[in-house]
Order: sequence, then structure tokens, then C-alpha cells
Amino acid sequence: PTTKHQLATTYPRLLVMSHEAEQRGLDKQDHFQEMITFARLQILAQELVRNIQERAAQVPDKDIDVYYRDHLTSFEKATLERILVPVKRQTEATGGSTHIKDNPTVAARIEQEKEAAMAKEAERLRERAVAGEDFAKLQRAAYDAAGVTSAPPSPRFTNWRRASLPAAHLSAFDLKVGEVSAVISDRTGHYIYKLDSKEMEPREDARAEIQSILDKQRTREMIDRKSTRLNS
Repeated sequence: PTTKHQLATTYPRLLVMSHEAEQRGLDKQDHFQEMITFARLQILAQELVRNIQERAAQVPDKDIDVYYRDHLTSFEKATLERILVPVKRQTEATGGSTHIKDNPTVAARIEQEKEAAMAKEAERLRERAVAGEDFAKLQRAAYDAAGVTSAPPSPRFTNWRRASLPAAHLSAFDLKVGEVSAVISDRTGHYIYKLDSKEMEPREDARAEIQSILDKQRTREMIDRKSTRLNS
């Protein structure tokens, strides 16, 4: 509706101005003809892309079935619990902080000690998780150990897919239901996962997503084929 209103407002003015331009013979100038030729090329190219997109959107059911079967792990959905243990303890205010900053060797050693302390804490928290302690309680304990005063994040994540996790954390999806992972450490922290449940998303529920993926793939392939023919 907004576009139609704008067109209705603009169109009469364009008619008047284009008529005046023709009266002045501006449509006979060489650069005008060049602009018309170029505009025609642009419009035709846009129409070709639109036509290709319409054809690409007609994804056969068999292609959707094949994609679903070939990418089953992508459609696994899991409920996970996760404990995030900060990499190191927050810096405590000390009277000798200025002296420490002026001594890189001492500062580096202190940072290493903080990181080592949290790595050990992560292992202790994992042992408690294996013993069956509540993950929300353990997440609070992790923040307390690190001196983090902000509210801890919720440890529970529902309907997560493999793509929701960093590549180094994908082993969480391979756990057995009720199993607790080993500590997974990276530069962002130490992570402990527990798999609560896992199921496969039904094909029909994933249909719209698969169709969108294949639509984009088919559009790109068709355009690439046209470009290859042109370049050859």
C-alpha cells in the first residue's frame, strides 16, 4: 500500500516532466539512448534472476527427502544442561597492585595461577555434576569461585541443534542421555555438559527450512551455469 501511494503521488509529475523533456528533444540525445540501452540490460537481467528464482523455488519432494536423509544429524534436537566456568578468577584489589603491574613476570605468574585455579575448580564441579548435583547450583558455585558477582546464566538449553554449539563442543551431542561430558576448555571458559534428551526433528517440521536451503542452492547453481556459458 505504501508503494502504491508513492507511485500515485509521483506518477503524474513524471508524466508532465517526461512530456516536457520530449518537447525539448532530450530523448533524441545520444547519452539518453545509451542510458535506455543500459537500463534495458539491467531490467532484463533482473527479470532473468526473478525467473530463475521462481524455477528454483519449485523443489521436488524427492530432493527434500534426499537432503533430509543425507543431513540427519543436522536435524537432531537436544535438551542440554551446561556449566560455564570462567577462565580465571577476577582480579582482587590489593595494595600491591601497582607493583605487580610494573613487574611483568610477577603479573604473568599471577594470571597463570588464576587460570590454573579455575581449571581445577572446573574438574571439581564436573565431579559434583557426575554425582548428580543440580546444574543451576553448580553454575552459581562456578561464578562464586571466579568472584563473578553478576547473576549466573541459566544452565538449561532446549531444542538445540549441533549448529548451536561451537565445533569443539559437538561431542555433547554424542553423550548418552543423563551422561556428563568431560571438561571442554577454550579461551572463553571451561564447559561441562549434560545431555537430558535428544530427538530427531520430523521431516515435515523441517520441510520449510530444507526447501529454503535447496531454493538458494538451486538459484546459485542456475546463475553460475548462466555465467559459465557467458564467460565461455
